[in-house]
Amino acid sequence: MGGLGWRELRLRPALAPALAFVAGVVLLGELPVSAWVWAAAAVGVAAVGARVAHRTGAHSLVLAAFFSAGGWLAVERSTARGLPTDGLPHRLRGRVQSVFETPTGPLVKLDVERVDDTPAHFGLSLAIDGAARVSPGDDVACVTRLRERLPAMNPGEWSPHRKLVRSAQQWTGGCASERLVHHAWAPLLGRWLAGAHASLTERVRAEETGPAGSVVLTLAAGQRATLSESVEDDFARSGLAHVLSVSGLHVAALALAAFVVFRRALIWLPFRRLRRLDARQLAAPLAVPLLWAYVAFTGWQPPAVRSGLMASAVFVAFVLQRRADALNALAGAGLVMTAVDPSAPFDLSVQLSFLSLLALIVVGPALRGLVPLDPPHPSRQDGWVLRLAQWREVLVGTACASVAVTLVTGPVLLLVFHRLGLAGLVSNVLLLPVVSALVVVCATLAAVHVLVPWAAGPLVWASVKLAGCVLAAAQAFAALPYAAVELAPPP
Repeated sequence: MGGLGWRELRLRPALAPALAFVAGVVLLGELPVSAWVWAAAAVGVAAVGARVAHRTGAHSLVLAAFFSAGGWLAVERSTARGLPTDGLPHRLRGRVQSVFETPTGPLVKLDVERVDDTPAHFGLSLAIDGAARVSPGDDVACVTRLRERLPAMNPGEWSPHRKLVRSAQQWTGGCASERLVHHAWAPLLGRWLAGAHASLTERVRAEETGPAGSVVLTLAAGQRATLSESVEDDFARSGLAHVLSVSGLHVAALALAAFVVFRRALIWLPFRRLRRLDARQLAAPLAVPLLWAYVAFTGWQPPAVRSGLMASAVFVAFVLQRRADALNALAGAGLVMTAVDPSAPFDLSVQLSFLSLLALIVVGPALRGLVPLDPPHPSRQDGWVLRLAQWREVLVGTACASVAVTLVTGPVLLLVFHRLGLAGLVSNVLLLPVVSALVVVCATLAAVHVLVPWAAGPLVWASVKLAGCVLAAAQAFAALPYAAVELAPPP
């Protein structure tokens, strides 16, 4: 990857602007300043920077413009408009963003657009008492009394309150299911997606009704709510909690598998003209739609979006025959995600996703350099000696990556969960091939179920069996002594 000096940073044009923009979102959003002040500062500094672009130090003004723009966007998105403050019930109307099923009824994340007859803009967690047919994208209305969600009061307790405040979604309410009024149903695409999830759930449950089926539904359709607390705890204690979320590993494994399949298929096609072109340049654009279809099918989870952006950047580099830099792609993904959602830097899953990949890019290679083992040399080794050296290098590299991720994400996990996992240092190394195979099979199951449902039977069986193996391994690692060490949170 090279060093991180000023000379090398010029080769990563997205890194410095992304850091400046995220810093503006995080720091300036805390100040009691109007959004228009930061907007005017961003425009003014950018104009001055364009005026003196030919002079030394003009890039500092560009970074200052990104910094101010981050402050403007953070304040703009965290400001609630039309919020009633009298404590009385009001008629709210808005668009459903997500639905989480609970034993008492759906918990709906509502983007409020009108309060009574006044335009508004803020978010609301609406608890519906009783069974109700609600889907993302529905236009609904209800009468409820708003209550502001309070931050955690216990010392050392983690709370998502900061993220809710930054996205103007720190309010809750409730209503009975018979009082919920539908003004318009979700668009056709949203209804089709809900139907596809329902049919996939029915098909998987026909094969397996236990925890293995829930793991398959989690990886194939992002339905993590089907998992029990015991399964969640086993995966957390074993260091395999990342398997249960559609994370960067899942999207990266799918992107790599799709790219390899398309590249091989293009090589095997009996067309001479295609052989004159680089198969990677043709396979990369074909893999991008499949990649983003999986991200959309699993619910646009932040780690998956981050990995999708990075994989797309790598594929674009293949098409343009340019060198793809992982750190530059990571910075670009962070810039895009923060621009779309300024509260993303305060999301725990986003923090862990970016820290994990940063550890793999920066810390992992540094740890590998400390291991006194030479990498394989095809010029000096051949046959079984070379293969054994390559397998050893894979194990050593995976172990270094696992240690790097544990070291970098450990403080965050300790602060949030008051627990530090040690079993993950071994479980991630041993189960990486099985987990990667499970991810690819589940993603392929989702695609085949949508395109050719009659051919999904063998994939359902294979995904359930692989999920059973991963589940058994997670339970075995979780049962080991000192698999997860309980510690007090840092001061």
